[in-house]
Amino acid sequence: MSVFFVCERRAGKEMIRLLQVEDWMIRSYLHYELTVDVSATIWVSGYCGLLLGSPVIHYEIITFVVPSLTEAERRFLSPIVLGSFVLFYAGITFSYFVLTPAALTFFANYAQGVVESLCSIDQYFEFVLIVMFSTGLSF
Repeated sequence: MSVFFVCERRAGKEMIRLLQVEDWMIRSYLHYELTVDVSATIWVSGYCGLLLGSPVIHYEIITFVVPSLTEAERRFLSPIVLGSFVLFYAGITFSYFVLTPAALTFFANYAQGVVESLCSIDQYFEFVLIVMFSTGLSF
């Protein structure tokens, strides 16, 4: 358990640095609980593990399903699976470089001058990761 926590903490901090969008208006995050840093790191690590581990998960599902398919259905399976992986990761890339910075800039500037934008770190990463995951699924 302690080895997992040390590895998760080191990798989690790097993933958090990677997910921070530099072009956004808010430069600091609200820290309103003692455990919010740890929980944000765990959530980011979990989502990134799910995204990076999805080829293995899909492979296991496919190897379970393939024996029940006919030969004609098996020929169509490879292009469909390869295309879905390419489109899924293209959607994540599009979301990271185009959609997320535009959405964050819009929300930060929406009430500029009237309301000060404060964002907690867990809300920020929840928003970024859900946008990335849902965009990947929609592609």
